[in-house]
Amino acid sequence: MAHMQTPLNPVAMSSRFNYQRKSDHLIFEHSTIPAPQVLNTSGKMYQVRHESEGWKRLLSFMMEENVQLKNLVPDILSSSKDKELLAGIEQFQDRFISEDGVIGLLRNDVAKFETLLLKEESETGRYSDLVYQKLEILRNNFQTIETQFGELRSAFFRFLLSKR
Repeated sequence: MAHMQTPLNPVAMSSRFNYQRKSDHLIFEHSTIPAPQVLNTSGKMYQVRHESEGWKRLLSFMMEENVQLKNLVPDILSSSKDKELLAGIEQFQDRFISEDGVIGLLRNDVAKFETLLLKEESETGRYSDLVYQKLEILRNNFQTIETQFGELRSAFFRFLLSKR
């Protein structure tokens, strides 16, 4: 599988490097790097790739956070005999396990999406309408999972505080 070099984001880099724009290139001290074009095909491809990378980082964070939440459960169970607390913790444990499944499905969806991106990049050098349709579906799915996960996490901590 060929690795495509993506241009650097000058906004994110501006605090770390001195650069100046010269036509359609960025000058970083002694090297020249093509600047992403916002409206042309390569700029759109860059943005889609960047968004996909962000989803992978978000999923990694959510997986790690979910592990941390599940790791709290045995500590809580071992230090309490409150039946109401134990029942509530069991429900949250089930929801955390369910989140693992959702995260796994989204990881699979992102992997399929990236395979589609690579295929279209190598075959046509641009993305079809199918890519943009799948992009919108993934955006909606990520917005939903991010909200649901945040609400689950908050509900868990509110529950713990209400029982202590």
